[in-house]
Amino acid sequence: MGMLYRRKKRDAVTGLLVEQGPWWMKYYDGGKPIYESTDKIEKREALVVLRRAETKEGLIYSPLVMCYEECSTEMRRPNVARDSVSIRLHRGQRN
Repeated sequence: MGMLYRRKKRDAVTGLLVEQGPWWMKYYDGGKPIYESTDKIEKREALVVLRRAETKEGLIYSPLVMCYEECSTEMRRPNVARDSVSIRLHRGQRN
């Protein structure tokens, strides 16, 4: 998942940090951070650009998009920790 931020510059008169310029996005591709300008001043528009960049790079995986074969294979895979949690949750137990 990526993030949005604006670069800051110290104001010469007040000495405070002031956000300026377009929104920048940071996301990871293969463990490497990617920094890019969105060229958008509005945060809402910059968020759209970030989502497009993430989907273009294949970084977003939606757990809701899973076909039956993937789901059944995953459920049949032996995993002691997963099975014990699944059984407890099925029975309505927590911990």
